[in-house]
Amino acid sequence: CFEVKGTQPVLMLMGVTEFAEWRSKMALTLLVFLLSLGLVQATKRPIIGILTEEVYHEDYPEYSSMLVGSYVKAVEQSGARVVPIFINRTEDYYREILDSVNGVLFPGGGLSFLNVGGYADAGRIILNYTKQVNSAGEHFPLVGVCLGFELLFYLEVESYDILGYCNATNLSLPLIFKENIRDSKLYRQAPRQVIEILQNLPVTYNHHKRCVTEGLLKEFHLNKEWHVLSTSVDSDGKKFISSVESNTYPIVGLQFHPEKNAFEWNPTQDIAHTKKAIYSARYFNDWLVNEARKNDHSFNSSDTESSALIYNYNATFINKGKSYYEQIYLFY
Repeated sequence: CFEVKGTQPVLMLMGVTEFAEWRSKMALTLLVFLLSLGLVQATKRPIIGILTEEVYHEDYPEYSSMLVGSYVKAVEQSGARVVPIFINRTEDYYREILDSVNGVLFPGGGLSFLNVGGYADAGRIILNYTKQVNSAGEHFPLVGVCLGFELLFYLEVESYDILGYCNATNLSLPLIFKENIRDSKLYRQAPRQVIEILQNLPVTYNHHKRCVTEGLLKEFHLNKEWHVLSTSVDSDGKKFISSVESNTYPIVGLQFHPEKNAFEWNPTQDIAHTKKAIYSARYFNDWLVNEARKNDHSFNSSDTESSALIYNYNATFINKGKSYYEQIYLFY
């Protein structure tokens, strides 16, 4: 073996043990590099865990949690299966389920982060787990959408103060990209046409009154950990962060709803259903699923896996002209 010092190769004599250790390290380094490029898959059967939420639909008070069907469909469309992650469970439950799935999605919705044992408390455990396993060398992605985006930042400071107010309800907008998005984890491999659609057409559906601004990010000293990828402008001309990623972990926040373009059809909602809108929206769940393929998490048996999948539950059609959602899953 040769060690290069300056321009002169110096012959290094290695013992068998030293050479084996060196070869093992080089193989691991190459594997990590290939995983980062998406050229190697640790699993060909990715499963995404989607966090459930407290039931905030007034017609179903007897249920303890719910999951909006469009998130399930969007993940399945991108080539993964779905496992619901229930609220109000023990840390042991979350550890076991997170060791079994390949990535997590925090969905949007309308509820308080202060509910004991609810969405935010479960999200805290999941976020901490995600940071821990990635710091230990695994690759475990997490994506937060709308309320899930806001939850990521709420948990960073444990305060609603990180969330400002925006007038961005029922509003489809283009993204205003930062100059360096091609260096980002999220947009690095995005097709050129996807970027052009997102940048030039109002295809990202927003429905939120709270938001995170670049000013708040700096005020709470989060601008070094979080990389702002795009902003959007609300109805009052206020600029807010629309997509962001962690500089350290494969964690992404989307203030808009990519799951709605193909799967939510209430005519009162300003959702873009064009071919270009649906094509560009799918990219975000494609990204999550592709990142999830980079770890080898799995259930300890096929029976355990089968019993955890969303296929065990029936979706309930609730739109009928008055709901934001076509279907939801309800859990006791």
